[in-house]
Amino acid sequence: MSRHQIEAECRRGAQARRIGSLREDCLGYALRPQDPASLFALGCDLARCLKRNGVLHSEWARGWIVAAVDGTEMGSSFVRCCEACRERKVQRQVGEDLPVYPRLCALTIVSTPFPIPWGIRFQKKGESEVACTLALFEDLIDRLGRRFFDLLVADALYLQKPFVEAVEAWGLAWVMNLKEDQPELLAEAQRATAGPARFRQADRQPELELGHAPEVYGAAADRSIRIVKTVRILKKNRQGVSRAQAEKKHLREQSTNFYASNFVLGSISPLFLHQ
Repeated sequence: MSRHQIEAECRRGAQARRIGSLREDCLGYALRPQDPASLFALGCDLARCLKRNGVLHSEWARGWIVAAVDGTEMGSSFVRCCEACRERKVQRQVGEDLPVYPRLCALTIVSTPFPIPWGIRFQKKGESEVACTLALFEDLIDRLGRRFFDLLVADALYLQKPFVEAVEAWGLAWVMNLKEDQPELLAEAQRATAGPARFRQADRQPELELGHAPEVYGAAADRSIRIVKTVRILKKNRQGVSRAQAEKKHLREQSTNFYASNFVLGSISPLFLHQ
């Protein structure tokens, strides 16, 4: 939540009674002298306390703590910047401009009833998103230990050998999206899961069909990996009116996703990787 949103909530929102009026400038002045390293250490101490008290436990994740990593950029500006800001050319009605924007990588606990942001790191100039995330994870592992997290979820960008090797060296299982930026692995995954669906859930909307290939070689990760294919089918009724009569059309919207993982399922259904 931004400081502007906090100010709005304290003025007329849910926090108006609990906190009262609070200006975003006051928050900025209060946060400016704070040491980021001390705040990071305090957050890690809180994380250990929450895990010890069972707050991070969830039944659907079978007791495992699942973390998700991703990169994002914050609001751009034409007038204010910091050392971590990047530049990007933007075509305007008159000429071009160079807005600046900070980019960061975040780790969030997603196995809890609601997501808990656990750590952020600003991406430096010349640093890739994957390298920034690895640096963030190293800081968290040093503070929390290798056994704090169990399973990592990430986008297709992270499905590359250096990141996979680092994550597995920490003893973590991982599940990552598989997209067109890995054409050879995607083609092999499509071939391996082309048969009949292993699982079908037709009593809910959207319907779900699931395919599973327990062993497919991935050159990007340089190892054999598990592939799960999910097909969501959403049925819609659309009313059309012609000159003669009203017509009712039945439409099927289908979306397909592929996931790669090193997770050893054992007796667990591949549906868990989709979840």
